[in-house]
Amino acid sequence: MENTRITEANLHRTIILKKFKQCRFCGQFKLLNKFNKSDRGKNGIFPECKKCVNIKRRASKKGLKVEIQFRPQLYLQGYKQCTKCKKVLTANSFVKNNGNCVLGLGLDSTCKQCHHEYQITYEQSEKGKLQRKINQKKRMATDKFKVWRKEYRQQSHIKEYEAEYQRKRYKSDKYKKLMLEKRSDPKYIKKQRAYYKKRRDENVNVRLNASISGGIYRSLVYGKNGKHWENIVGYTLEQLKKHLKKQFKLGMTWDTYGGKNGWQIDHITPKSVFNFETPENPDFQRCWCLKNLQPLWAIDNYEKHTKIDTPVQMSLLLASKKGDKAGATIYR
Repeated sequence: MENTRITEANLHRTIILKKFKQCRFCGQFKLLNKFNKSDRGKNGIFPECKKCVNIKRRASKKGLKVEIQFRPQLYLQGYKQCTKCKKVLTANSFVKNNGNCVLGLGLDSTCKQCHHEYQITYEQSEKGKLQRKINQKKRMATDKFKVWRKEYRQQSHIKEYEAEYQRKRYKSDKYKKLMLEKRSDPKYIKKQRAYYKKRRDENVNVRLNASISGGIYRSLVYGKNGKHWENIVGYTLEQLKKHLKKQFKLGMTWDTYGGKNGWQIDHITPKSVFNFETPENPDFQRCWCLKNLQPLWAIDNYEKHTKIDTPVQMSLLLASKKGDKAGATIYR
């Protein structure tokens, strides 16, 4: 197979002699359109370039001696042939590449257009996609990129854009379908359970939040309808912690909360005594108010079960009478 590498010798022989000509006056290689046509010249072209002819003509009119230094070029400078499209172009039409210097110009072997076409084809291939991911991970692992990303995300317009983007993404059908498939995967379910178990074990706020939220959800017939438990009961998690901490007994700490050997949140008047189905019922508010909650050791809580120390008056759901709003639920 013939070597297609462009060297100084074969470039001069195959390209320059066909598209360029050397001026016999200044010795520079120039394109053929830089010479005048002449029947007496070789190949119908005058041996001297237009620039040198004009200089000699102006000097002869003034009676001056022409002084142009003859500097013959051995090879064409400032031009190069693309190895792919085979076009002879100027040095500005090539990508800089000091490691692939063919004619001493520090340029790539292909022109910018051919190089761009190759890059698009390579990036769309499997090998190019894999290499792009590898390069992206290396770049994102650098400290310089981490500092830049942190500063970039602190900008107000970037925060607004990301928030709007996430809202649209969560509402899209594609995301809903993806999450439905993901949540049905046994590996994902196992991983999520292990993650939330670790969070509950390490953070008391997570344990308290999950306990109250789950208890309220199970006590209501129709659930919470997507509402947060704090908006239903009328107090926050911090207020609940302060209320419980005031009633701590010897040995009770936040680390000992939960489990059979720790303490639990007990309803002074048991939930089974109250008669409610929705959060709007007065019995629900009486059941889950702070006054009806206390910390109690798990053993004592199991023994107490549903015992009532004091009598309780339940609210009753009655039929509406004249004067009541249409469709209203009336408790008396």
